[in-house]
Amino acid sequence: MVTQYNVKDVVSFGNFIAEQIKKGIKVPDSSGDIEVSHADFENWKVSKLTSRQVRAKFNCHFINQEDEEVHTINMMAVVEGSDENKQFSKYTPGGNISMLIDAYCEARKLFIEGQDYYIDFVIAKK
Repeated sequence: MVTQYNVKDVVSFGNFIAEQIKKGIKVPDSSGDIEVSHADFENWKVSKLTSRQVRAKFNCHFINQEDEEVHTINMMAVVEGSDENKQFSKYTPGGNISMLIDAYCEARKLFIEGQDYYIDFVIAKK
């Protein structure tokens, strides 16, 4: 398999290696050379993925008050309404998010039934 990379990719990989040198992860040998391996290349590719994100738009459809201490926030992907919603629904034509949240935390105040929210998905480091 042949994979083509452009100048921007080569510069990005060079910057990735330079950053590893700056952090002391890669250290020059006695002649001043830095060994670059296939693993470095694969780590660079993963680092490119972790810097990407996908934005979705969801509506807080309803909130269940399970008990006094826990509420369930139920969200659905937007599919109609504004032109922006129609644009989002092209890429996320359906979806549900359900999460439990402490009824007394500050974050609970953010969620309002009927309100739209942007949700950013970013790959997390393990």
